[in-house]
Amino acid sequence: MKKHNKLVRDNIPAIVAANGGTAQIRRIDDNDEFIAELAKKLIEEAREVQEALSLDELADLREVADTLLETLGYSEHDLKAAQAAKAIKNGAFKDRVYLISTEG
Repeated sequence: MKKHNKLVRDNIPAIVAANGGTAQIRRIDDNDEFIAELAKKLIEEAREVQEALSLDELADLREVADTLLETLGYSEHDLKAAQAAKAIKNGAFKDRVYLISTEG
């Protein structure tokens, strides 16, 4: 038996069964626990993007981020507004600035 103990996509148990396996699951009913698991999943997916740099991994990352956004009660409009405000204040990443060091 392989332990996973992590949030997975909805169809994973059916995929496991279709491949001849069995999956022990539970549903997360507690919203705070769900948010915490989404946050962990976001880090997992970000690491996979770092390793693979693929569109599929970016799609996974976006799926988790979108679900977290919705679960926290924000809209895509809210996110875009926050993104625009940060870009005005701190800039974006268009100039590809790489910070080597600072002092003082």
